[in-house]
Amino acid sequence: MGGPMALAAGTIAAAMNGRLVTGDDDRYVTGFSIDSRTLASGDLFFAIVAKRDGHDFAAAASKRRAAGLVVSRPVALGDDNDAFVIEVADTTRALQDLAKHVRRESRARVVAITGSAGKTTTKDAIAELIGSRFKVVKNAGNLNNHLGLPLSLLELRHGADVAVMELGMNHAGEIRTLVGVATPEVRVWTNVGEAHIGYFGSAVSAQSEAVPAGIRVGDVIRVTFPPTISGALFKCTVTAARDGFVRCQEEEPSPGQKQAAVTWHNLRLAWEVAVTSQDALAIR
Repeated sequence: MGGPMALAAGTIAAAMNGRLVTGDDDRYVTGFSIDSRTLASGDLFFAIVAKRDGHDFAAAASKRRAAGLVVSRPVALGDDNDAFVIEVADTTRALQDLAKHVRRESRARVVAITGSAGKTTTKDAIAELIGSRFKVVKNAGNLNNHLGLPLSLLELRHGADVAVMELGMNHAGEIRTLVGVATPEVRVWTNVGEAHIGYFGSAVSAQSEAVPAGIRVGDVIRVTFPPTISGALFKCTVTAARDGFVRCQEEEPSPGQKQAAVTWHNLRLAWEVAVTSQDALAIR
């Protein structure tokens, strides 16, 4: 795996397709922040536009000795500012693009975990297990959304071998975005239920978002049966995955079972009974 990674203004600007408007391109950063209140000296501050506009706190970030700022519009920083400034089209996208750059350059392996319940426990257990042999980084707290995940992945710059990342979701398309940022080699779904429906409207639509995102043809997955069906678990190879559907060819047929493609909600599998997405685990 790659060793520790130093990030300077010029490299950062190129990674996020931004323009260095002030400052030196060889100025290095020591951390990353989206909150001027907790920013440490030497951090790179991203002026995220959300319920509150991060650009309104750019001057505060500069006063706290930020090494640089990423903005999508001009900001006033004061005469004593020595931070570099990178201008981008979208600061959230810039954060995600920088995380993708660090993830790629680190050459680390990524394990991504999502589901309605058990994500954090599963993340911690996997990180503890893998950490007995490899250097591991994992999300701190609940940093698992479109901002928290890239901030967590940026920790790969310290030279970890494996990142164990929890992916949260409550909007359609969110998991697809997070998978695109993390590009995990291993994907774990704990379960999909009613716990975090958010803006989905139903567990079915949430499941449609969670399961196909990141599954690719050739992946081997394990899928549980509903509690009413005996057999509990089977393993299969994905033969098609698109538009909310996954088609799977069962690898180890049980005696007496017939192969027959069926559809359950948005999962289409080469099996004769309905299955759920609970405990689906991609084990490439």
